[in-house]
Amino acid sequence: MHQAKKNLISLDGTLMIKNNVLIVLVISSVVFLRVLFDAINQIEIHYEEAQYWVWSQNLSLSYLSKGPFIASAISVSNIIFGQTYLGLKFFPYLAFIGSLIFLILTSKRLTKDESNFTTGLLISAFSPALFILGGVASTDIFLFFFWSLALYAYVSFYKDKDERWFYVIALSVGLGTLTKLSMVLLPLSILAYFLFSDLRKYFLSAHLYLAALLALILCLPILVWNAQNDWVSVSHEIG
Repeated sequence: MHQAKKNLISLDGTLMIKNNVLIVLVISSVVFLRVLFDAINQIEIHYEEAQYWVWSQNLSLSYLSKGPFIASAISVSNIIFGQTYLGLKFFPYLAFIGSLIFLILTSKRLTKDESNFTTGLLISAFSPALFILGGVASTDIFLFFFWSLALYAYVSFYKDKDERWFYVIALSVGLGTLTKLSMVLLPLSILAYFLFSDLRKYFLSAHLYLAALLALILCLPILVWNAQNDWVSVSHEIG
């Protein structure tokens, strides 16, 4: 019995190492192919990137159509790497990698089937949307990243029923909203599900409201800017 337990632990460890190696190889390959794609097609800057780069030279609490996250990220990477390819795309590539990692972790939490894990890894890594947007310094890849993080946190909460995951969801929603206002649709859909399921009991949880407060505090730059500018971002998003 003791030997069987040791063998099982050893097998789990081997599978974990195998999965981690596979993740590193796949993500490294996809990032390399994405950089190669830009090099072969001689893509220096996308028109949306030009807009956000201009914003990064004129930092503000928010902007007409988007929050301040993308402009701030480009501004920081420009300071570190200068006006270069990496200076523009460093954080988008990190968001690309982060999106893949959290989608992979979510698939691992949803299933113990190794074939499903591998399939989920490959589908995520070679998704046309993630592949293209992962190399563009725009709001979309950051929205994917924060959405993936929020999804992982929600699945983890659903599995563990640990209310501390609410704070991770709030963090991703707050920062995601600074990227694009449509981020709020994810927590609204989660709350709607709570309302019509046995999870409605969590509406009595103090953690839920403290997490909502955290998300609201993170969104303050957008709220302050819009209060000063007749809520134009909200009108734009609704339109």
